[in-house]
Amino acid sequence: MFLLPVALLISVPQLNALIHGTHVVMAHAMGSELAIDSYILLGAFAWILGEIFHKRESREDLIDGPGMKSRIVWLNLSLVGLVASLMVWGLGVGISRAMGAPPAEVLSNLAPVFAGFGLLVTYSLVRLVFSWAPLSLHSSRHKLISHDERWSAVVGDEWTADSSE
Repeated sequence: MFLLPVALLISVPQLNALIHGTHVVMAHAMGSELAIDSYILLGAFAWILGEIFHKRESREDLIDGPGMKSRIVWLNLSLVGLVASLMVWGLGVGISRAMGAPPAEVLSNLAPVFAGFGLLVTYSLVRLVFSWAPLSLHSSRHKLISHDERWSAVVGDEWTADSSE
């Protein structure tokens, strides 16, 4: 939500001079790294887990259940808060620098907000990754379905009877 406007702001030379060296650049870099790269890795990991563990219970409870969707929502909200707080902080510093004034006192109050959202992002990521830990630590409880069993579930029992002849 914020990455495209920030990229456009950074690309305008007059605005770049205003915000260069502020937290706006860090918001763009952090948002890009966390939102794009990390989400691609998490999505790929979830897809791989979904392919390995076909049992319905493990898929619904540990890979694509309501609890997992809640964790993703919290991760998204905390990431938006982190990027937004960095943008507000950086724009405030840039504007006050352009006016030749010291940064406003209110901006120093944003440090705990930034730290809080950063901790929420970290907590959400750790909780998300550790919610998949039972699949790798106790994989014997989550029966792996073989390719033949999965195929017979798709096409029916006739396939297994015909293929054995």
